[in-house]
Amino acid sequence: MDRERADAQLRRLAEADLGRAVRRLADDTSRGQRDDAPARSANQINALLDEASLPAAVLAASRQWTADRAVSELDSMYHQALVEFSAQIARDVQAAEEVVRDSFAALRSGWPEVGSADRGLVFLRHAVANRSHWVRRSRELMANARAPILPDATRNEQLARTGRVAWALVAVGALDHEVADRILAEYELALGARQARSRDPAGRDQRWGSARMRLSSAPARSGTAPAAGQMPPPGTRGPGPTPDRVVRLGQRIPVRGADVSGEVYLLSYAQRTSGPQLSLFATAHHPTQGVVAWGLDWPGASILEQFTATDDRGSSYQLMTRDLGGGADGWTFLMNPDPSYDPRWLDLTTSLGEPAVRIHLDPPAQAPQTAAASPARTNTVTASTPAASTPAADAAAAEHLLHAVAAGLLAASVSVPAGYPLPAVDGLGDVIAALQAAGALSLSSRAPGQLAALCASLRLSGHGITEPPARDLPERWLSLLEHEHGGTTHVADGCAAAATILPALDGIKVAILGLHNFDGDTVMHVHLSGPIRLGNNEDELYYWPTIWIRDDEGRWHTTRTRGRSGGGCELAIRFEVVPPLSRATSWIEVHAAGPSAEVRGTVPLRWE
Repeated sequence: MDRERADAQLRRLAEADLGRAVRRLADDTSRGQRDDAPARSANQINALLDEASLPAAVLAASRQWTADRAVSELDSMYHQALVEFSAQIARDVQAAEEVVRDSFAALRSGWPEVGSADRGLVFLRHAVANRSHWVRRSRELMANARAPILPDATRNEQLARTGRVAWALVAVGALDHEVADRILAEYELALGARQARSRDPAGRDQRWGSARMRLSSAPARSGTAPAAGQMPPPGTRGPGPTPDRVVRLGQRIPVRGADVSGEVYLLSYAQRTSGPQLSLFATAHHPTQGVVAWGLDWPGASILEQFTATDDRGSSYQLMTRDLGGGADGWTFLMNPDPSYDPRWLDLTTSLGEPAVRIHLDPPAQAPQTAAASPARTNTVTASTPAASTPAADAAAAEHLLHAVAAGLLAASVSVPAGYPLPAVDGLGDVIAALQAAGALSLSSRAPGQLAALCASLRLSGHGITEPPARDLPERWLSLLEHEHGGTTHVADGCAAAATILPALDGIKVAILGLHNFDGDTVMHVHLSGPIRLGNNEDELYYWPTIWIRDDEGRWHTTRTRGRSGGGCELAIRFEVVPPLSRATSWIEVHAAGPSAEVRGTVPLRWE
């Protein structure tokens, strides 16, 4: 690994991107002042997003809209106002675009319950506000933890491009995070100077006029690079005890409230470092709208706040919902206060006056597995297997990184609705060139050519990969490409109780806590523990093991993050399984791939 060459490569890329940014600023200035219009005030945005301002004709027609028509119409009317609304909360324009896109995707899923334009606008305002506050809180938390890779500032196109290369070099241990942080900070300072200069061509503010970018002369910081795959964040506590047991539940509890009734499906119980948790999914029944998932903004959510529990020693607990979005993504109950021991059972009370439901927390005894026993009937885990063909740890980490990129592209290509943009591939060629220059990726590696072939199959251009497309793609990719060309999969709603812990991978343990299908999607409840590095880079797929799934018919699925909560050494995650799983699936094989190895476990599914 040549860390000096990695440093020099990142600096050259930053200089080139700065030149592109300066040329773009000059072009923008020559087009006049049309982009300098003042942003709308908060009051103006609120007036635009007032559901009472909807024309009566639109309101009447909206009750007959399909989900696609609703998204199209409301997006055309309110997209820009919602982006500005989000940007004022999150203080991040680029994140605001993503927030609005995700909120419209949620509206598409929930439209049968929403049903009209005025309620749709209320839904969008709540969804955008919740997600924007989450973005801002996450950034503040990560800033407190000194997540170093990208500075907390406007992420323009060039900074994102350079930042992606910086993160890749840090992820494989080719560059110190402090060095990458300093290079990006200098780049941002220089870019800000050019932006200020372009807005004030007369040079009235001399503070910016004398700024220079010092990328070519700054020496590389000495120090020991982190080992490939080991990325503990600076300033955070070390890994604590991992969850030592999980229990598959598969129990259905009917619930009733003043305005809504439905069912709660308990998927699993897990003991975490900071206490136990229950993973669940909740649905409500409406005479006209059928079965809908309880969301944060709907009456059913208040029922979950009434849950209490009593353990086998008579201690009482309030069950509190974790901030993971709820609704179609499922819920997590945390016990308050934390039990001082491991209870054998819990009596759950849904509301005052309702009888308690007993939840047994002792895992059922498993029959010994015989040679003829089906792997679908037992939890099994395997030892680690190499994640890449090369024996070098740094090369394995670099190839894993490119395979993680491929997993993200495949997940998006199968699950993103028509008309929504796929993840940007700009700068992938720069990432590969930087890894090769640093000696982290062999020039003979097949991974760059495979990634180029994947981009061609997905009709993605602009990646900048110079290697010719490879002919031999991994079996996992081919399986997903076959589905991508075959169309959309429709699956029935349901919940699958499941619970297992995979062997530690680069110090990180992955606990599978259940799955559920709703509105055409499969969501997997997962808990991670160990040296998890969190940063504010958009490519979350580098932060934890890449999860692949092989079902009982041999078809491969990938995953992408829908929501996460936690920090330090523990993280609760909702993964979307792509493509979704059929309720006929009796077992899955979960593969967790990291920079140095891959582990897998067979997980039996019990659907309700």
